[in-house]
Amino acid sequence: MRNLFAAAIVLAAGSIASASVSHYLLPVDNTSGYVDSQAPTSADHYTFDLMISVTGGDDWTSSAVVGNLTAGTFYQHPFGGDTEPNSALFGSFPALAYDSFFAAPAALFDNINPGFASGPVWTDTTVTATWFDTPDTGDGDYTLARFTIYAPGGPVGTLVGSSTAKLSGGDLIPFNLNIPIPAPGSAMLLGLAGLAIRRRR
Repeated sequence: MRNLFAAAIVLAAGSIASASVSHYLLPVDNTSGYVDSQAPTSADHYTFDLMISVTGGDDWTSSAVVGNLTAGTFYQHPFGGDTEPNSALFGSFPALAYDSFFAAPAALFDNINPGFASGPVWTDTTVTATWFDTPDTGDGDYTLARFTIYAPGGPVGTLVGSSTAKLSGGDLIPFNLNIPIPAPGSAMLLGLAGLAIRRRR
């Protein structure tokens, strides 16, 4: 994968967190999908997971998202669906692991799927969905969704939405994440530039 996202980058650009729940994007190496006979990934495909970090004995209950791409299109494997694909098929169709899908907080590809209150509704450049689960999965970092984007010039877009959690009393915990994920050096430079501007004032 021609990776715009360095392996160490786990930066939630614009993410807003509660004390016990936060969101971020995690880059995923999809090079094992290059040999898929049906719908291979390539150096022009970029995969990342929408992650949630849960601490303090809280529990994720639902999320809603609106995704918009201004560069690139969402990749959908012909044997995939709206939820986690069947890992038994990965040997024959390795790119299926990088389908775009939604998940419940648990071990990835464990066949525990979320319910949907609305959607998912996909177009080439947009996606909307509201999904949930009822089991208490507790503390940890979990994949809520996986998105693979075909973008020869690199993907550009946003994921905007919110989650609810057991201890938040139904309050929405918003997130606003940028695609691609800014490199840590870029974020630092932006912060220093903003600081310099404030000091000049």
